[in-house]
Amino acid sequence: MRNLKNTITLETAIRWVKNWRKGTIINPTFIKSISMERINFDQVLAEPNVTRVKSYLGVNDQNQMVLLIVGTDDFDNDLFANDPSNHHIYDFSKVCPPRCAPKFSPLD
Repeated sequence: MRNLKNTITLETAIRWVKNWRKGTIINPTFIKSISMERINFDQVLAEPNVTRVKSYLGVNDQNQMVLLIVGTDDFDNDLFANDPSNHHIYDFSKVCPPRCAPKFSPLD
């Protein structure tokens, strides 16, 4: 098995997505951006039969917004659902604030 970075369990992902959908986050409009490490894209795209990438919004156990990604097939079926040994859920949780770039962006 490869040494993967930033993966989470299905149980954690379900909890976080449910938190988002029930409105657990206090002020979602406060989030300016979410940055993503390249390794997450590289890992999900290297999984077998991945032709698309899908994202889910969630709220983690620290009440912070998160972005989760999974690999899918051409029909947007989440591949981890049928093959969890070769497909994973990735946590893209580099949210600004608090993790903002030190330089100004015109989009901030």
